[in-house]
Amino acid sequence: MARANRPVTFLPRWAYTLITLAAFLSVIFFTYILIIQNKQASQQSFFFLLIIYALSVALLFFGITEVIAQLKGEMLGFTIKAGGPFAGFLIILLFGIYYNQKINESLVARVQLYGPGGLADVPVKNVANAITLIPANGDEVTGDVDSKGRVSFHVNPRVFEDSVRFQLQLNAFMLSDSARNYKLVQGRELDLPIRWKKARYVFHLTDIHGEPLTKLRMLSSELKLDRVSDDFGTIYCDADTAGVQLYHFSFPDSHYRCTSLPQSPVGQTEQNITLETVK
Repeated sequence: MARANRPVTFLPRWAYTLITLAAFLSVIFFTYILIIQNKQASQQSFFFLLIIYALSVALLFFGITEVIAQLKGEMLGFTIKAGGPFAGFLIILLFGIYYNQKINESLVARVQLYGPGGLADVPVKNVANAITLIPANGDEVTGDVDSKGRVSFHVNPRVFEDSVRFQLQLNAFMLSDSARNYKLVQGRELDLPIRWKKARYVFHLTDIHGEPLTKLRMLSSELKLDRVSDDFGTIYCDADTAGVQLYHFSFPDSHYRCTSLPQSPVGQTEQNITLETVK
């Protein structure tokens, strides 16, 4: 009885298995390194991972299982003919090159948000749709802030040729210079300063009979407040309350004293304060 011809295996199957596992683990490890560093794969790292992955798949399907593969075609003016594991390797490699060309139709612009304390001060983390990139020509792109205060935008390469602006989509923060235009540089991270928005505080000062107290001075160190009430007994204050949880207030006029505890949580932005006459 004639025996069916089978492809020749040059290495024992256990050797192919070890090489395949090592290649797969290498792909997983280097991909993990790229992810935890929040970096985009460069051309070099992409092709390095692609070659290892193609090799492992080729060995698995066309070496261990001894599946027959053949590849015939033309690329860059050369005629390609291959069979066996090498054919499988080339099939995956050529597919990866084609996929990479599609990805490169857009580039990644990266921004690092930081607060008044410098680059170590990252007040915004893990927020979706937090900031919008507005190019001079082109569509706006909205990005998410990651755990390190970084934002990645997938943009058209033309964006790097002109200036861009940014707009925060956060209620509590604002750009330190919202009117400024920025120049993106491919492969470099843009440092973008932000700060807390100033909150508007309103205080209504009255006596124990409900009558407004005018021309009365009020102080608060946390709110950086030192103002006098208007003709309606009202004081307005715009304060930066970053890092403040509780604010205190006082009245230098010795003829009056507050009937309640002279402190409030920072979230209480409007309140009625009653003062009584000191006899």
